[in-house]
Amino acid sequence: MDKSWINADDPWLVKAMHASIELARADAAITKAVAKAMDEYLRAARPALLGENLTAAENIPDLFSAWPPDSLWLELIRKHVLPVIEQTFTVAFTAALEGVTAAIDIWRSAFIAEVQSRLSAAKWPQDAFEKVRSVITAGIEVGRSVQELTKQIQEVLSIGGTVNGDSVWESDARRIARTESLAAYNGGTYNGALAWQKETGQTRFKQWLATADGRTRETHRTAHDQVQPFTDRFSVGTASLLFPGDPSGPADEIINCRCALLVLSAEEAAASGLIAASTEEVMPGQKPHWRGTIAVLETKSGDRRALKFPEEEPRIREKTYLYYAPAAWGGHDGAVNIGTIDRVWLEGTSLKGEGRFDLGDLWALEVVRKMRGGFAGGISVDLDDYISEMACFDGSNVVECPGNDGETADIGELVTDWRLSGATVVGIPAFPEAFIELIEENIPDDEVLVAAAVGASGLPLADREREWDGSSSAQRVADWAKGENETIDPEKYRQGFFYRDSEEDPTNVGAYKLGFTDIIDGTLTAIPRGIFAVAGALEGARSELQIPESDQDPIRGKVSSYYRAMAEKFDDPSITPPWEDGESVSEIDEDLGLTVVAAGVVPDLAPQAWFGNPGLSELTPVTVEEPDEAGFRRVFGHVAAHVF
Repeated sequence: MDKSWINADDPWLVKAMHASIELARADAAITKAVAKAMDEYLRAARPALLGENLTAAENIPDLFSAWPPDSLWLELIRKHVLPVIEQTFTVAFTAALEGVTAAIDIWRSAFIAEVQSRLSAAKWPQDAFEKVRSVITAGIEVGRSVQELTKQIQEVLSIGGTVNGDSVWESDARRIARTESLAAYNGGTYNGALAWQKETGQTRFKQWLATADGRTRETHRTAHDQVQPFTDRFSVGTASLLFPGDPSGPADEIINCRCALLVLSAEEAAASGLIAASTEEVMPGQKPHWRGTIAVLETKSGDRRALKFPEEEPRIREKTYLYYAPAAWGGHDGAVNIGTIDRVWLEGTSLKGEGRFDLGDLWALEVVRKMRGGFAGGISVDLDDYISEMACFDGSNVVECPGNDGETADIGELVTDWRLSGATVVGIPAFPEAFIELIEENIPDDEVLVAAAVGASGLPLADREREWDGSSSAQRVADWAKGENETIDPEKYRQGFFYRDSEEDPTNVGAYKLGFTDIIDGTLTAIPRGIFAVAGALEGARSELQIPESDQDPIRGKVSSYYRAMAEKFDDPSITPPWEDGESVSEIDEDLGLTVVAAGVVPDLAPQAWFGNPGLSELTPVTVEEPDEAGFRRVFGHVAAHVF
C-alpha cells in the first residue's frame, strides 16, 4: 500500500477506515451473491451443450440456440443479488440517519428499482454466451474430439472453471459486485443523509475519500478530500458525480471504484477550510438580505397552475421562512431553511417579498455567494390551506372554459384561496419573472423589517360618487379607532391608511399618511375617490410626497388591489391604476376635498366651453352650478368680492 499521500493527522481518518471496512464487507457479500446467480445460470446452460445431441464437434455451434434467456438472469438477480444489495443500502442509510426516524422504504425502493434496471440491461448473459462460444470454437478449430470438447464445456460452464489456468468467471463476478456494492453503500449513505437533512431541516456536506494505494486511478486520487455541499456534484476528471460509484457517471470513473463517501456536519465542513465559513468570507463587512418577485398572480405557471388575486390581503402563515432546494427533485423535497420572509405585498400582478438570510447557516452563505455571482435567484412559493379548481388558459391568461361544442381548451388549475407558507430558492422557478435580488446593505442582527405599507385590503367599497374629504375622514377614522382610554389603537387605525412611518410612535396619528377610508354606518369603508387621490399622490400629483421610494412600490401593490376591486364592482374595466397604463394624473389637491382624476378612472370630460372666459361684467362671487348628467359642476366667479 502506498501511504505517502495519507495524512496521519487527518481528523476523518477513523471515519474513512470505518467506511473502507463496511465497503469491504459489502463487496464480499455481493460478490458471493453474484457468483451464486452466475453458477445457477451456467448450470441451466449445460443441458443445451452437453445433452444427447452432442455426437459430433461440427454440430456444437447449433446448440447455442438453446442458451438460457435473459429473463432467467433477471430472475436470479432478484433471487440472490438484490436482497444483499438492499441489505447493504439499508445498513448505510440507517447509519447516515444518526438516530433520526425516516421512511426508508421510499428511498430504498427507488434505489433498488434502478439497480434492477441496470443489471437487467448489463447484457452479462450475452457476454457469457460469447465467452463460452469462443472457448468451444477454439477447441473445434484445433481438432479436439467430442470427449475433449465435452470435458472443456463442463469446465467452462462451472463457476470456478478455468481456461489455460485463468479463471473464466471470477473477474466478472468481482467487477459486477464491486461496482454494485460501492453504489449500494455510498448510495445508501447519500440517501440517508438526504433523508436526515429533510427531517431535521439542518445541512450536511460531503467529502470524497480515495483508497490510498497504487491502484487508485489518477482522477480519483486528485478528487481525494474534495468537499461539496451535499447535493452538489463532485468534479472527478471530466465527470460530475453525486458520490463515488454514482451509477449516472461514465463507466471509466465508476467501474471497480473503491472510494468512499464521508458525510460532514456544517461545522466539520467549515473546519475543512474548503468552503466559506463565515459571512465575512462571502460579503465582507455586510449583512445581506433579499427582495423581489416571488410569484405572479392570475398567470399560468410552468406547472399549469395560476394563483387568484386574494379578496383581502394575502394570507401568510405566522412564521414564514425562506428555503433553498439544492437539487431539482420536483416539488421542494430536500429544501433547507436559509432565512425568513419578513414582508409580503402585492404590486400589480406581482406578489413581492423581502426578508433576511440566516447568516449562521452554511447553506444560506452558499446561496448568498451564488446570488452575488449571478448564479441563483429563481424562487417558487410554498402554499398551504388552499382551495383550487379546474381552469382554462389562453396563453398565460386565465379565461372562461369553453362549452361542450367540441372546442379544445388548455386546461390547468386555478388556486382560488391560498395561504403563503414559505418560498424556496430553486434553479427553475414556476414563473420566469419570479426572481429575488441580493440587497447589499448592513442590517443589525436583531432588526426585523417593519412593514411601512399598511392599510387593510378587501374593505367594503363606498359608491363611486361619494365625496372625499381627507381631513374629515381621518378624524372620523381616529374616533372609530380609539379605545376606552381615548388612545388610538394602532391595529385599528392603520387599516384606514396606506402608509405608516415605522420610525414614529404608532399611537400618533401623525405617523399615518395616504388615508383612503371613512366611517359609514359604523363600518370602516374604502372611498373610491380617496383611493384615486392616493394613486395621484404616488404618481406626483403632490410635489412633496415624503415617503421613501422603497416603500412606495408596496403601497402601489395595495392600491392596485383596490383598483381591481373597483373595476369589478362598478363593472368598468377602464378603472386601472395610472402606473399600469403609463398615462398622467391631473394635479389635484386632496386636502381641498377634490378628486384626483387618473387616466382611465373618470373617462368623461366636461364641455370645453366651460373653460372659456365667462364674460363677467362685474365682481361676481364664486358660483357652483348644479351637476350635469355626467356629474360635473361648473364653477366660476372672482376669488374676492372686495379689492383694497
